[in-house]
Amino acid sequence: MELESLLQFLTPDENLATFFSRLESEQLHAGIPFIDEHVSLKPGVFLEIAGPHRSGKSELLVQLAVNSLVASHADNNNAASKVVVFIDLDGHFDPLRLIQ
Repeated sequence: MELESLLQFLTPDENLATFFSRLESEQLHAGIPFIDEHVSLKPGVFLEIAGPHRSGKSELLVQLAVNSLVASHADNNNAASKVVVFIDLDGHFDPLRLIQ
């Protein structure tokens, strides 16, 4: 059973051409006009935001995550498979902020 699960996990669900086509066509919107006009955010791209304490870095990332998930759900664009990974390197992020 474990071997079957592993093989299923390793089986590609799209080819490279489809992957790159999807990356070129999909764009994420921050919901903040200045950022949407000046930064091209796409799925599969790592984004690092740096700045001073209490400058809104975590708030911006939470907004991007929520907008990404809500937009994919509204478009019914395979919303169940959308994943957002939030890596908190200093351990100060409170997950309860997502439901505020």
